[in-house]
Amino acid sequence: MRLFAQWLLCCLLLAAAPVRADMASLWLVVQSPTASGTFGSTAPTNQFDLRVINVSGASLSPPITMRTTLPEGISFRQTISADIACTAAPTPRDVTCVRNTALANGAQTNMKFIFDVAPTFNLIGPNAVVFDATIENAQFPLPPSPVCETGTGVLTQCARRINDGVQSRVEVTNLTVLNDDVLTQNASEQMRVRIVNAGYNNLNGPMTLRINWPTGVSFVSRPAGQLYTFTCSAAGVNPTVCTTTASVNGTFDFLINVAVAANIAVPGPIRIWTEIGNNTPQPIPTAPDCATDINQLGCFEKFFNSSAAPSPTLEITGITHTPATLPIQANAGQFEVSYRNSGTAAAGNFFVSAQLPPGFSYHSLVGGAGFPLTACTASGTAAAGQLVRCNRSAGLSVNGSGSGVIRVSIGNGLVSRAAGTPIVVTAIATAADDSANPNLLVDCASTPEAAHCEHHDLPVLGVCGTYLEDIYCNGYE
Repeated sequence: MRLFAQWLLCCLLLAAAPVRADMASLWLVVQSPTASGTFGSTAPTNQFDLRVINVSGASLSPPITMRTTLPEGISFRQTISADIACTAAPTPRDVTCVRNTALANGAQTNMKFIFDVAPTFNLIGPNAVVFDATIENAQFPLPPSPVCETGTGVLTQCARRINDGVQSRVEVTNLTVLNDDVLTQNASEQMRVRIVNAGYNNLNGPMTLRINWPTGVSFVSRPAGQLYTFTCSAAGVNPTVCTTTASVNGTFDFLINVAVAANIAVPGPIRIWTEIGNNTPQPIPTAPDCATDINQLGCFEKFFNSSAAPSPTLEITGITHTPATLPIQANAGQFEVSYRNSGTAAAGNFFVSAQLPPGFSYHSLVGGAGFPLTACTASGTAAAGQLVRCNRSAGLSVNGSGSGVIRVSIGNGLVSRAAGTPIVVTAIATAADDSANPNLLVDCASTPEAAHCEHHDLPVLGVCGTYLEDIYCNGYE
């Protein structure tokens, strides 16, 4: 009976004892990763935010106090909560934030401040940075050994956030010439500078990029509509210096328009090198540091192949004639010159020139195939053989081909039997090349194997009295 009475008394005492409620639901928010050498700002970077929701069932009386000891290398900068004051003492790592007004049941408050991370911060790696924050007031004093938990609904009066730690760095990781990664002579190219910013924020700025150009390659402009605004040197300045105070994050591509001179060396290599940095704590390398030590932080170089500018290559592919043997007479027959463009660019106006053999003169242009010749002129005498120049002003596309059919006359008494079979010498050239080389046909006379040249026999047959040597015919003078 006595044992039962003691048991009943214990039950009554336990029933009468107050049950401790949870003070608040906590969520500690600190943006990851935590990056060395960075400064706190009102942006989320380097912001410590303990979100507190009163779940106690009653109003929480002031003062409500949050305390944290920041990880080594991190220091308090300033409060950004409107109604909560934060201080750091006795060291910049020991932070106390106090709310001096009550927090109604179900209400939320944010105890928020920003911090700086030293350049020497060495908590680098996955899950290397641990932040803890405790909360208490007179109604809910902090337990002797609170358990710190991660998550969004912590009820132990100690919230934890675990972040990755990174060594901040800004660097160029690649240079690319768009489309083919080759610098082409006498061309406008667009280049992509790939920049990686790990950790640094706009308070580390301005970010500065310096691009060093080789002879024959120069900066023109930045295309409009890019993600970040940079201010760059004027076109043609070497090196080109571009700066920004924007909050650049992660990897981004910096696009620029460049001009390539007609005389850059082919096939290369062509070296372009860059230097990049910020105001602090990674200043841009001092010129010419990267030129002599490209392996230091902030330096990058790349060697590019180069190619000749796209250009047409005009070739004569053959000559035919009809009839098989040309009679010595006016409008004696015709020859057809066939040609093609095997180059890498379309040809504009081009010329086909033909040096007719002695005794031959131009009669007319009577057509052609594909991309045909459109007009011809002749100069010189029939006795010496006229020079015929034909052109096609509409040009010739890449891999395009065509021909021109030229009719000729053969003068009576102008062809020599002793000279052998008459030969026509032809050449093809763009208008620019034709103008630059007035001896093109002379050269082709001695180099018939050249692709832009062609020699062709034009056999003739005349009756007695039509050749140069025919003083006597059929027994008569």
